[in-house]
Amino acid sequence: MRSFADFSNNYLTQPDLVFFNRILQFQNAYYSNGQKERVLEQLLHELCELTQSDSAGLINNKNRLKDVFVNNGQVGLVHATFKNTGTGTGNYQIKKIGEQSMLICSIKDAEGIVGLIYLIRSNQPFTVENYAMIKPAIPILNGMLAYMNLYGKSVPELDIQLKKTASLQLLIESLDDIILELDENTVIKKVWVKDKSKLFMPPELFIGKTLTEVMGGFAYVFMECIHELLITGERQECVYPDFDVNKDFWYSAKFQKIDGENDADAVRVICVIEDITAKKLMSDQLQQSTTELKRINNLLDIGLDISKMGGWEYQLQNRELFVTKQINDIKDLDHQVVLDYKTILDYFDHDNKIILLNTLNEAFKGFQPFDIELELTSATYQKKWVRIAGVPVSENGYVQSFRGILKDITHNKKNQEELIAAKNLAEQIARKRTEILSIMSHEIRTPLNGIIGICNLLNQNDFPDPQIREYLDHLSFSSNHLLSLVNDILDLEKIENKKMELNETEGDLVGLVGNIIKQFQSLAEVKGLELKFYADHGIPSSVIFDELRLGRILNNLIGNAIKFTEKGEVRISLKAVRQEGRMIRVLFKIEDTGIGIPEHLHNLVFDKFHQVQQASHRQQQGTGLGLSITKGLVSLFKSEIFLRSRVNEGTTFEFEIEFEVVKGPDLRRVIKGERRIKDILPGLRLLVVDDNPVNLLVAKRQLWNFGIDAEQADNGYTALAMLKAEEFDIILIDLHMPGMDGYQLARQVQVDYPETKVIIFTADILEEVRMRLAEMGITYVLSKPFNPDEMHELLLEVINNTG
Repeated sequence: MRSFADFSNNYLTQPDLVFFNRILQFQNAYYSNGQKERVLEQLLHELCELTQSDSAGLINNKNRLKDVFVNNGQVGLVHATFKNTGTGTGNYQIKKIGEQSMLICSIKDAEGIVGLIYLIRSNQPFTVENYAMIKPAIPILNGMLAYMNLYGKSVPELDIQLKKTASLQLLIESLDDIILELDENTVIKKVWVKDKSKLFMPPELFIGKTLTEVMGGFAYVFMECIHELLITGERQECVYPDFDVNKDFWYSAKFQKIDGENDADAVRVICVIEDITAKKLMSDQLQQSTTELKRINNLLDIGLDISKMGGWEYQLQNRELFVTKQINDIKDLDHQVVLDYKTILDYFDHDNKIILLNTLNEAFKGFQPFDIELELTSATYQKKWVRIAGVPVSENGYVQSFRGILKDITHNKKNQEELIAAKNLAEQIARKRTEILSIMSHEIRTPLNGIIGICNLLNQNDFPDPQIREYLDHLSFSSNHLLSLVNDILDLEKIENKKMELNETEGDLVGLVGNIIKQFQSLAEVKGLELKFYADHGIPSSVIFDELRLGRILNNLIGNAIKFTEKGEVRISLKAVRQEGRMIRVLFKIEDTGIGIPEHLHNLVFDKFHQVQQASHRQQQGTGLGLSITKGLVSLFKSEIFLRSRVNEGTTFEFEIEFEVVKGPDLRRVIKGERRIKDILPGLRLLVVDDNPVNLLVAKRQLWNFGIDAEQADNGYTALAMLKAEEFDIILIDLHMPGMDGYQLARQVQVDYPETKVIIFTADILEEVRMRLAEMGITYVLSKPFNPDEMHELLLEVINNTG
């Protein structure tokens, strides 16, 4: 017994399918064409071509006048008589006649052999495979011979039967379904199909076989339905996929029992097989869409519950309001409570109700969506904030309804209020911090101004006693070191709060670095170090940069290099790495032969208050802020600092900065250079206002060295009295004074004495102070402690702008 797989392997190869289609075409042509012998001849030609035969013949045992021969098929067979000849019990024979080989196949029906088909060829003997090739055509030839023997007989009953059969055939062929007639033992008796390509083998091969023989293991799909049909007599149906797993088709098989007219007649089962692939696909898509929609609705419902948000729709014509259950939850109501357009307004107080109604009215008139926040009182008397948003829905140019959401934002409101409170607190703390830093800066720098100022005055004198000079040097170093610490703390605060900005001016880059190195020359000589400086000749003499911030970077790096180097050298180099148009990029490199830094600490050295300490160098002191500030200052120049170092092999810091090149001579620096030759500024009327007597003394004595006999006042009121009595070219004002502070005095001078130039003389160097002064129109600021050269340059600048 053959399984479905056997038929698939034996009948469904591509060449077989082509041959089957050809046989079916001949079958259709035979029954629909009047030239039936011509069709048989063409069929024999097809078999000759398929088997590479020279000639062929079809013998009709019941009517030898209907024999058909092609390609001189009788040659070599004159001695053979085929009338009523059989081929034995087998279905085929292979004979050798002279140089020719003959394949003879029997055509049988229930009564025996009704005909023969033979093929002749002389090139090579026939084989079993040749018989297998033409075997599918034998059942069709059987039907053709039977029809041929009946054709032309004038039997009325036969004509009627043929007409009925033809009508039934036309009816069946008009259907797209496959129809099988089976007996109660599931043996296939008849097959009707419009499109024979729907079958995996020709319909004739189904006849006389059971479902199991045809379908193999897949027959159980039908057998269960037939078994149930024969027991109950009720119509059965099953849905199954295509037997070929590579095909994505689905079918529906319907089974109907047909009883015979007499009890002796056999029971028949009609099976109608319908291709429902499209219906199944549509059903699956519908089911998938239904499942997805259900999932989306569930997720939406969960999302609305989590977000405490509900949906609503209000119909304007019938005033019908629909709300989701989440709105009942927001109002602390049971889900069974039905809200309408009147009751929902009762949860708002008068003011919020008016706002809501006015908003709806404006949205209706302007065809505009709305989004507002209101406060309501729930059913349990809880105060809640809600967000109500909606959009108008229009039809035929008229607004028919509103749809929107209502969301509980009470928690967001509380968070917002807490955030505002936290922001106000942070701003208050920031202001307090600024005030504390300002006071600290003023209180520390004010006495430092006196110490450093007196040191500067003493340094302008010659002392014959070397011990006095030594004391003076130590005093200057200690006071400047303390000033450096204060500046570090203030600069760190500016960097962390992103309040520091570059103040770029035209300057000599190489000259700046050279002057900084000169300041460290004596310190390097004391330690026995060689201080080397190299500048690339390609660096222009004048570029735009922030001298103060770049100077701080180099001071920190060079100072650290000398500090942590006991022998050897410190090298500072500037190299032009790229120049495009008016921009030049310079590489700064500071190298030493000092103690070095372990690799695992390279990132830590840039942290605040962190110093790399080694057992042999614990005598080195500092705040640990220098490199942290340096890194922040380098980032202001849109650059990054890199470190290379190994223990006892020295350290290298390097970074690159891009500068804008200034074309032409630096006139401002030439003028300043010329004016530095003259230290004396005679004829300048100047008033110094400061409540600290030491600062007044230092300023007056330093101005005296510039040839200026300055007047002084210890408060704002005295200064205004002196301004009223006498004209002054410049007034130096301290900011922090009792009574009338420096801001008030400066404003009064600007209003009442506009010809007098104001210079703010303050120990408060915070950025907020400079911004406030800039808003007042004051640009001249001299920081305490002051450098005599800085005071001199500032006075020259004021005089120059005045003139």
